[in-house]
Amino acid sequence: MVPPYIDKTFYCDWNGAAISSYLLASVALGDERPGRSALSALDFILEKGLDKGRGVVSHYFNGEPSEEAFLSDQAAMLEALTDAFEFTQERKYLERAENLASAAIDVFYDEEGGGFF
Repeated sequence: MVPPYIDKTFYCDWNGAAISSYLLASVALGDERPGRSALSALDFILEKGLDKGRGVVSHYFNGEPSEEAFLSDQAAMLEALTDAFEFTQERKYLERAENLASAAIDVFYDEEGGGFF
C-alpha cells in the first residue's frame, strides 16, 4: 500500500492564522504548550521566510523560500507578530511587526490608486 501524498509546504498566511489561534488557545486554556508551539513556528518563519525588502514570502518548501510574496501573507504574519508580542511581551515581536508593516507598505501600497494590491 502506497501512503498518501503529504504536502510539506509551509504556507505563511495559513501558518500566521494558526499561530494566532494557538496563542489564543494557550491563554484561554491556561496551557503554555500551544503558545510554545506557535512561537516556534513564528520564529521559523522569521528565520527562513522573511525578506527584509519585501516582507514574508508566500511559502517555504524543500528548504527554499518562494520568490513571491502576497499581501495576505503579510497581514496574517502581522497579526501573528502582534499576538506574539501580547502573549510574551517580548519587544522583538513588536519590532518585527513594525518592520514587516513598513515593507508591506513599500511593496503593496498603490500611491496612484490609494490602496493595496
